[in-house]
Amino acid sequence: MTDCKGVECLAHYKNTKTSFLKEGYSFDYEAENHSLAFLLSGSVRIKVDHDNTVVIDRPTMFLLPKDKHYDWLTLALTRLLCFPLISEKLSLSLLTLTKNQIDDKIVGDSLPSFLINEQCCTLITYFAESISFSLLNETYYELKLAELMYLIKLQFSEEERIRFFSPIIDDVFLFSDFIMTNYKHVNNIKELAELSYYSQSGFDKKFKRIFKTPPSLWLKEKKKIGISGDLYYSNKSLKEISLECGFCSPTHFSKYCKSVFGATPGELRKKREENG
Repeated sequence: MTDCKGVECLAHYKNTKTSFLKEGYSFDYEAENHSLAFLLSGSVRIKVDHDNTVVIDRPTMFLLPKDKHYDWLTLALTRLLCFPLISEKLSLSLLTLTKNQIDDKIVGDSLPSFLINEQCCTLITYFAESISFSLLNETYYELKLAELMYLIKLQFSEEERIRFFSPIIDDVFLFSDFIMTNYKHVNNIKELAELSYYSQSGFDKKFKRIFKTPPSLWLKEKKKIGISGDLYYSNKSLKEISLECGFCSPTHFSKYCKSVFGATPGELRKKREENG
């Protein structure tokens, strides 16, 4: 979605967009990435590939597979949230699905959709407001996405989740899912490549093509985000965090935090308590 006349409000964070659209507003959307969208209020008519037309007029989660064309028309003042399901934003493990289940996938609708319950709608609305008011940071954003996937897992059956997500499960997605499932359990990229049964050069090439960054830099950043999230938002002990993140001793963990965050793990936890 792009900013243009007719948009009441449009905000975004890391390509996640939230918007209010006036009644009668129309636009075309060519999906370059798989996207997950939510109608929070209002009503919209969507035509997929100039053929199948769907009207959505209740709080709904719907999937927008890439390489398709979508014609939108709002039938009332409408609020939307949409984010791309690129490599790091969805994991089969979060949805408790397996590759074998996906291999036997059920053919779904042209625009897979689910009505969402009040709890899920409240979370997504708060997520949208966090984007609108620039309240997000990297850690909080990823935690909200994980929370959202957890609610999807709770609300919908295994068969419903397979039907919904099957259109986007391909070789690229499965490689991405492998990375997201295993990166926390290795100490370096070499171990991750060995787990994948790729040669190091083949792994590096595929990883960079999908994630758009060298694997070593990606793993370093993921480690930083994960540790930050655990220190600020979890009740795990410092020892638990240190062991889960592969540090051989509390001293090494403390040195890492001091170098990356400018404070020891204990100091970071104390700061969290002081800030409430």
